[in-house]
Amino acid sequence: MATRIENACNGCDTCLGCGRKGDYQVFYCDDCWTLIEEKVYFQDEQDFCEACILENIPHEENMVFDCDRCGKHFEERTMWLLNGKDLCEDCVLQEVPQENVEDCFEKESYFDD
Repeated sequence: MATRIENACNGCDTCLGCGRKGDYQVFYCDDCWTLIEEKVYFQDEQDFCEACILENIPHEENMVFDCDRCGKHFEERTMWLLNGKDLCEDCVLQEVPQENVEDCFEKESYFDD
């Protein structure tokens, strides 16, 4: 799990109350190490951004298939193989365990003052 404690305080001589003071926890993608700002996807005990979760789930390019979740027919599209199902991009993103970043941590400071 790539989480880190950060603090955006500039250490001004006199605190202006800008709201940047205080420690908070953030998610980073375990694959590309970019900050995850919206949804974090969980797979094999790792945290991924949307682009990297799609790369880390087995998939095949240029397939003709019917999605096992939504039933739509696709011609020459990428098909993801997850839990024995052939899935389109929208459905695989819904099937992978995920959570909104703001729901993972409380809005208040990570540490007690």
